[in-house]
Amino acid sequence: MTPSDQTKRSTPKVDLTDVTTLGVLAALSAIAFFMAGQYGDDTPSGGNVFPQLASGVVCVTACVSLIQRLRGKSPNTSASDEDIKITWKPVSVALLTFGFLVLLPIIGYPLLAPLWLAAVMWIFGMRSVWILGFVSIGLSALAWILLSRLAFAPPPAGLFERFL
Repeated sequence: MTPSDQTKRSTPKVDLTDVTTLGVLAALSAIAFFMAGQYGDDTPSGGNVFPQLASGVVCVTACVSLIQRLRGKSPNTSASDEDIKITWKPVSVALLTFGFLVLLPIIGYPLLAPLWLAAVMWIFGMRSVWILGFVSIGLSALAWILLSRLAFAPPPAGLFERFL
């Protein structure tokens, strides 16, 4: 093995697109974090806790990924681009999520959220009707309580507006 071959093998390959994307994501999320800190309202949480929490998590994750990428650790690259195929599961979840977001103001969270969660769990292999029902209704109710009580931002009630 010649010294030039050894240098070629020891030098990590850094993909400029990945590094640029992660850098931009880290910068934008850091900006969003500081912008969220500038705003507040009269709610107990100040109205900026959840935006700061979300943007902070994104910033930390992007920075960790960027550091790993710059150190030469890359994601799983065992499959070539020709081997990667789009399956029906992520496409159907994306379509369900898009439909959920479009119909949310019309039909409302109390009916759509449990149906969406049950459908996503069924797509990924959960076939027990009892688990589908309990988990989807329980998580939807928990999210409603957290959003309306802690974040003071209840999801749209839609058809259930007069009951809630």
